[in-house]
Amino acid sequence: MQSFVSKALAEAAEQAQSLGRHFILLATALVLVLVFAIAAIGFLTAGAYLWLSAQYGQLEAVLGIGGFYIVLAALAAIAATGMKPASLKSTGAAKVKAAVKPAAAPTTPNVATPPAVETLLKVLDDGGHHNEKLAVLATSEAIRNARPMQLIVTGLVAGFAGGQLLKQTINKRRP
Repeated sequence: MQSFVSKALAEAAEQAQSLGRHFILLATALVLVLVFAIAAIGFLTAGAYLWLSAQYGQLEAVLGIGGFYIVLAALAAIAATGMKPASLKSTGAAKVKAAVKPAAAPTTPNVATPPAVETLLKVLDDGGHHNEKLAVLATSEAIRNARPMQLIVTGLVAGFAGGQLLKQTINKRRP
């Protein structure tokens, strides 16, 4: 009986050592992959900067690369949190909820307007800029009702449009 137990323990120890060696090799390979991937990303970023700066200028190149990495970070954050658009959710409860939900517009809780927006509204009202005041009120209401993904897309589109306007302004000032 004792030889059986010692033989089983010896086989288990041998398997554990083999598993340990494989784990160390796999961990080493993964670390090397990460190091080389980071180096590759660094070289790709440097190459993209050189190419973009020759095409569009240094400021535009830096802003474009920074914007690209912000988009990647936002996508990674969305993937990490497991957020999915409503169209991809296919649970039975979600389908039942959607079928029972009335078609009326969603009601939003009465949220206080931030002090900065209140100050802006007061300045616009005092200056007689009623159309601009209505635009600020409509925008703040749209922001309150928007889902996070809609805000991200709106920010990206606004950033692109603002970047194009900035680029046109800079190009007009150059001789």
